Amino acid sequence: MEQRVDPFGTGGGRSEKKSGKAAIVGTIRLQEPITDEHNGEEVTEVTLHPSLYPGGTYAMTRMGSEMGSWIRPGDVLLFDVIRQLADGTCRAVPTTCTQVASLRSDSSADDESTTKQSVRLVEPSLMGRAEGVIRSIRDNYGFIHCAERNVDAYFAMYEVFPNELHGDLIRNNPDVYCDEETNPNIQKGGRINVEVGMEVSFDLSSQMLTNQPGGGPRGGGGRGKQNIRAPQESLRARRIQILPKGTVQEKISIASGLKATVTKDDPNQPFVGTLEFEESIKVQTTDQRHPLVAKLLDSVSDGKYGDEIIFHDVLSEKEAQVIVSMVSARHDLEWRYVPLSGGSVEDCQHRILCIAKRSVDDTKDESKSDVDATSEPAANGDKKMDTNESTDEGEDIKTER
Repeated sequence: MEQRVDPFGTGGGRSEKKSGKAAIVGTIRLQEPITDEHNGEEVTEVTLHPSLYPGGTYAMTRMGSEMGSWIRPGDVLLFDVIRQLADGTCRAVPTTCTQVASLRSDSSADDESTTKQSVRLVEPSLMGRAEGVIRSIRDNYGFIHCAERNVDAYFAMYEVFPNELHGDLIRNNPDVYCDEETNPNIQKGGRINVEVGMEVSFDLSSQMLTNQPGGGPRGGGGRGKQNIRAPQESLRARRIQILPKGTVQEKISIASGLKATVTKDDPNQPFVGTLEFEESIKVQTTDQRHPLVAKLLDSVSDGKYGDEIIFHDVLSEKEAQVIVSMVSARHDLEWRYVPLSGGSVEDCQHRILCIAKRSVDDTKDESKSDVDATSEPAANGDKKMDTNESTDEGEDIKTER
């Protein structure tokens, strides 16, 4: 049975530090209610013990003082359900099923008899998800170049999904992994072979790097003075999933066979200048520019994640602005910031984004306001749209640098 994870564990994707505290049991909201054959009760939620989390746990520090888990709110899991006779609670337990029901065949059912039982991750949540290409690798870390922004995100090697999780993702996402048998990215019986140039998807978050105050500059009477620098934003990639080659698009063609006139040449830079097209062209819409965000918002609107979602990590300002602008352009969703413990919504590094479905009444009221505003004639007649104004189908442009 494939179901969706609701708020999980400690809320940070990490178990408690090794201080003797028990890990918090996770809650899973079923995509479709099931009926207990013994008592006829309808079951909509089950619990999952941390010892059964897909992929187990991993050390997030060199000394192993902090452990992390691979699953987060919004992930889709595959498991069996049992009811405890002692207390009547329903729990998620390991299954021999390796694929969701819609993908199973007679041959896969025969193989399940010898398959190791496990709770399986079959689809990572889209919240904060991004794509990119591994640009460089060091001993135990590397950098990913993001597909939708000209920036790099840091990642630690231990944040790459292990073989076990990759195998479950491959089997349950045939639209992404077209050829499971010949996928070159997965090592048999070992860890993932991470290489430069690999295409990946990951959870993208922001972390601030604040330089500690130090001594003043050498010479010039700098003794005793402090040189305090402003915090710098750093992007972090977590839960790295290796994708088949050709999945990530860093650029696309939007037009071909164009004619243009050179209107300006930059004397300081070779081959740099300004062109004016003979005919205007349309660039990508926002949804085309940020397909993962658009897919996430559609999923929220369809109720796939419930009535609202709260992002797991703090987003960078640019990522948050993109999501907020796309939500604001819709009539069925609304957004707000939720402060972290001890923080404020005014502090961009101590708040997380929340997206919720609007109530039917709010949607009707706004639609009525839009109709009233549209039906009112302008003082000087109807306004004609300029050819350079953006539209829902794209934005007309006449010049390109």
